[in-house]
Amino acid sequence: MPATIRPIDYSTHGVNDPQNRTGQMCTNFLGVLIDHMIYRVIADLEDPVRLNNVSNSLFELWDGRLHGLKTLQRTCPIHLEHEEIWLKANDTHPNADITIPDWMRNRDTKTGDILHLSFCLGIPKSLRLRGMMTVYALWDKYGPENVCITLSDISIRAKLSLRLNINGTIRLQLSSMRVERLNRIQFLGESDEDEKNLEVASKSGQSSGFINSYGAWADWLANGPLYTPLLIILEASMRDSFSSLIEQHTDW
Repeated sequence: MPATIRPIDYSTHGVNDPQNRTGQMCTNFLGVLIDHMIYRVIADLEDPVRLNNVSNSLFELWDGRLHGLKTLQRTCPIHLEHEEIWLKANDTHPNADITIPDWMRNRDTKTGDILHLSFCLGIPKSLRLRGMMTVYALWDKYGPENVCITLSDISIRAKLSLRLNINGTIRLQLSSMRVERLNRIQFLGESDEDEKNLEVASKSGQSSGFINSYGAWADWLANGPLYTPLLIILEASMRDSFSSLIEQHTDW
């Protein structure tokens, strides 16, 4: 690569160092900026989020809808890493972000900064995944069934990269979005009733599907073989939704 990236280490500065205080002020400002960005993104987020069909050796889920992502909020301080981008004198090619004449005049000069921002996202209430599900092991007795799967106690780690170029261009990208904690997954049988009546029906045994007949087995399925696929579904839906919306709201 024609540019070299130099990490900036602030650990050697004291608490009362002016540069350290300035860095903390910048971090606080970034927190306000990130909270505003989250608010803007969530405002335009579809609810429910439509999911792609999922199929594996155990089950098939289609017409999936994920409810509740609009309740996302930041739940931890922002972790900031800073890198500088420099052109090196012995490079034989210019940086892609500047023109060749600029490169010839300004070799060994700084061309930009990259801020890596890492923070947590939490969901105060449970997410609900609704859709049609078929469990192949129970196909002979139970066909496709409407299901509602609750996902509770969720923590998500999001990482953004903000690139600031000397020529004035700014680029914000979603580097990753990973579920760090998902403590409870629970099946409920779906019906045409509202959610409150749905829970009452599930507890009173009014459903005739496999969720009611094999409740304990369904919970084992949700927190065992289904855990990783559901994790992948959640991460993919959030990553796709947030990536496109971040690009729309950060067109600098």
